[in-house]
Amino acid sequence: VWESLEHHKALMDSASYAELIEPLKPGLAGQFEMVHVKFNKDPSKALGALVTEVVSIQVKEGKSEADLVELLDQASNIELPGASVFTYGPVIEKPGSYIMAVGWPSIE
Repeated sequence: VWESLEHHKALMDSASYAELIEPLKPGLAGQFEMVHVKFNKDPSKALGALVTEVVSIQVKEGKSEADLVELLDQASNIELPGASVFTYGPVIEKPGSYIMAVGWPSIE
């Protein structure tokens, strides 16, 4: 369990990290990139839903992060029938990049 980015980086640098991710490999479709996101609200419901939609978003050329955050704030207030939660946040390692997560009860 980690409580900060530094705790997680220490885990990733440890000898046991490869052991921890080995069981994930059959479910991965090639290389993956791990990023850390500071979500605007607790993502537990979205990540714990039967289906989690994850979207990577970048600031459009000519726009600012403030423009993107305003748009995401507006979108997060829209009622999505069946969705358990809509959350988003900036990717710590990639300024100008955001991740959005929405929990759904099924793929339909």
